[in-house]
Amino acid sequence: MDLFFSQAKNNETTFSVDGIYYHSRYNPSAEVEKWINQIECNFIPKVIIVLGCGLPFCIKFIKEKFITSKILIIQYDDKILKKAESEFSKLFDKSVIQISTSNYKCSENLSE
Repeated sequence: MDLFFSQAKNNETTFSVDGIYYHSRYNPSAEVEKWINQIECNFIPKVIIVLGCGLPFCIKFIKEKFITSKILIIQYDDKILKKAESEFSKLFDKSVIQISTSNYKCSENLSE
């Protein structure tokens, strides 16, 4: 798996896997905002599980829409997890847990 991080046209970080972009190459946060705003739910879930979100542009918009929900992000690769933690650290708090399927040490946070 060839993972390559780059800058989108709006200067946000994006990445490709084996040459295929995971997020928009133009405006990743706008793309995910539109996607989150399309979600219709007649209740506030206690927990939202996001599988392989890549870079967590979605956290901000999920928090705005589902204010009291806890968010569990399961990443598929440690490199993505580390990039997300470094570039999106302001979004992470006690309501957001991020783990990687290839790094089970991160799951220690689940006890909280």
